[in-house]
Amino acid sequence: MQAKHDDVLQQHLARVKKNAQYTSKVVQNEVIEVVGEYIRKENTRDLENDNAFYSIMADEVTDPYSNQEILSVCLRLLTDRPARVRKLFIDFVYLERTTGESIAHAITKCLRKKHIDISQARGQSYNGAACMSSAKMGVQARIRQLSPRALYVHCNSHVLNLSIASACKQPTIRNKIDTLNAVFLFFVSETTEVPQENS
Repeated sequence: MQAKHDDVLQQHLARVKKNAQYTSKVVQNEVIEVVGEYIRKENTRDLENDNAFYSIMADEVTDPYSNQEILSVCLRLLTDRPARVRKLFIDFVYLERTTGESIAHAITKCLRKKHIDISQARGQSYNGAACMSSAKMGVQARIRQLSPRALYVHCNSHVLNLSIASACKQPTIRNKIDTLNAVFLFFVSETTEVPQENS
């Protein structure tokens, strides 16, 4: 598919034998892994100095294909070149269990694998489930044992989602949202027509 748009690649595939094309799924996965690791290293370079502080953001979801729990681990940090807040995806981690202990272990193992110092964490943001938010046995309590300054904040996106879900139980609000969606779709369809080119 890429060779249709890339002359160099097209010539390479035409010239070499099938076993030397390097197009197998194994090779492609290795290339993706190498490129991904390079991008992660570049993204986490801001964490290498001693004054680099960050917040941990993590959320778990059930993979619909394997029916297994997956944890996404992200960091939020302030960069100094230029000064701005960045959110970095770090990794997906498969979870054997969804207990506070298991999830905290997965987060710390993931950070250690990426050479990110857990003691530099200054914040944590998760959903409000007991396994995440409990001040005694939850993920936030276990992370605070390793980094006492990592304050826990209930994820604002989860709070908003809970508020909307609760509000939508009211028929008047549910009807108003349906009307707003219809108006939005009307204007989007009106403004996204492809302009005709002049002949």
